[in-house]
Amino acid sequence: MNDKNQYKGVEGVDTPTPKAVAAPVVNLPVPDSDNENPVEFSGTGEEGWLVLVYSIPTDGQAIASAIVKNGKWSISVSLDVRRYSAFALQKDNRQTSEWTDIFDFTVTR
Repeated sequence: MNDKNQYKGVEGVDTPTPKAVAAPVVNLPVPDSDNENPVEFSGTGEEGWLVLVYSIPTDGQAIASAIVKNGKWSISVSLDVRRYSAFALQKDNRQTSEWTDIFDFTVTR
């Protein structure tokens, strides 16, 4: 028997919920800004969720990630010197938020 409802409300069983979650907010780096290493990424999001920042094109590995605490997240990361196009999303267990708009920034040194 493979009834999805058999686990509904069972303590200790992780079931995904179809709740739509907004994309995190990225305050830094400011779009089209020049940045020195380490680059500071910060913003706001869902409490306890993991914010992941991906460079485009992506290889599946985030260039930065941080847990949202008190509604805010931040992390400083050293990146290669070049121009980046990036987006962010947030995850909690098996739920994933919408993506942010793509933002560009440059690492100058």
